[in-house]
Amino acid sequence: PADAPERNAIRIMNPISEELSLMRTTLSASMIHAVVRNQKNGRLYGRLFEIAKVFVPKSLPLTDYPEERDHLVIAFFGKDEDFYTLKGAAELLLGSPELVPDWPRLARLEAILRQIVALHGLKAVPGTAGSDEALAEESCSGPTLRGAAVAALTGLGWLEWCRGRGSRSGAYLDAALALHPGYRLAALFLQLIESGLLCNWAKNEATAWQRGPEAA
Repeated sequence: PADAPERNAIRIMNPISEELSLMRTTLSASMIHAVVRNQKNGRLYGRLFEIAKVFVPKSLPLTDYPEERDHLVIAFFGKDEDFYTLKGAAELLLGSPELVPDWPRLARLEAILRQIVALHGLKAVPGTAGSDEALAEESCSGPTLRGAAVAALTGLGWLEWCRGRGSRSGAYLDAALALHPGYRLAALFLQLIESGLLCNWAKNEATAWQRGPEAA
């Protein structure tokens, strides 16, 4: 609409190009461009996300610094993607109370992620009872393996958050960000933890994780 607040964008005085002449008030346009670009290059299906800041002016013309807000935008595209696949992915990531977690299966996923981390030369060092795990880097690896390790550490952070173990989750996410500063998914989960948000599964006794042989 003509009166949409997203139209109140701040114009940059000396932009690099006309396409970069406005400070973003929404991430939707850039995500649409990313989807179109992928499809033009022959990638007809995919799942994308972006976490970035938008800038909301208090008034125009500017009389004060604009408000900076962290926004998340997600796009699924392809013949088999629809609203429900997006909804299902979001519910899984946030531990929807409508889903019953398969903890033994998630424990097997954890074992795989730990193996990926170990290939990078990172070793999960068990702490004393009740303490967090430490991560000790033993060697370096190439960028491809490093990227896989960052994703695996982020996955481990998510698993620990789902279990209700925020401090362990934070340790894994911090390790991911130490390997790849600014890694957006790790930063997103870390923001969830720092905000005090608990996974819905951890809140419900019927779905909460219980330490057992599969969690050793």
